[in-house]
Amino acid sequence: MPQLAHLVRVDIREGKFGMFSATSPNEPDLFVSAKGYEGIHAAVGAALEHIFSERLGLKVRAVPSTWEQRELEDEPEIDAPWSVVPVDILAAHASNNCI
Repeated sequence: MPQLAHLVRVDIREGKFGMFSATSPNEPDLFVSAKGYEGIHAAVGAALEHIFSERLGLKVRAVPSTWEQRELEDEPEIDAPWSVVPVDILAAHASNNCI
């Protein structure tokens, strides 16, 4: 049976001095911090790819399901879903022009 995509909710919070942290209520192994919005975005993707690659024994790609640019002063806490998808599924869809 092929592996399916996983949906992971990621909570991102802005701390002091431009630092951000990210955790997940449904993925307890996720805890990363990075400087800046772009930095936390990259850190979350890399961490999820590592966690799920190790767990599933497959190469995966983690992408934000929806990642809206928001004014962080207005919304310092962001709850964003991420999809973790095995690359063989992505390749199959790409070859069928589905994505």
